[in-house]
Amino acid sequence: FLAAGGMIEREYVGPGAPVRLSVLYASDWRSVHSPEGCYPAQGWELVSNEKVTVPALASSDDPKPVQARLLRLHKEGQTLLALFCFAYKGGTTADWAWMGLRVALGPKGAGGLVFTLSTLEKPDAEAARARIEQIFAAAYPKAIEFWYR
Repeated sequence: FLAAGGMIEREYVGPGAPVRLSVLYASDWRSVHSPEGCYPAQGWELVSNEKVTVPALASSDDPKPVQARLLRLHKEGQTLLALFCFAYKGGTTADWAWMGLRVALGPKGAGGLVFTLSTLEKPDAEAARARIEQIFAAAYPKAIEFWYR
């Protein structure tokens, strides 16, 4: 349905709640969509949606700060924290329309990634965000390295 060129989904279990990681790659901007629509379609109520900047990742070939969105969602008595960003060769954005433009005008065939991480807000929002950022810092550089080989 997504017409993705590749997709990886993983669940990381450790202290607190598990962190779910989803990375979707598409060579065409039409296949890159926003998680802002996925969660409500699955019954989650959007509580907050804020633009955030994740510090530059030292091990990345693209060491700019990452532009992302942090969503708080509620469903059946549970609160989910989700972080997502759109990555393209040369940068990131938290804006779906800008992503489409970057992929369309970028190097032919380079495409783009949708990076989404989520976890239940346990024991609190700060601990949940720390878990997400820890997994993101480990996974993001590996996910974009193909652009720099």
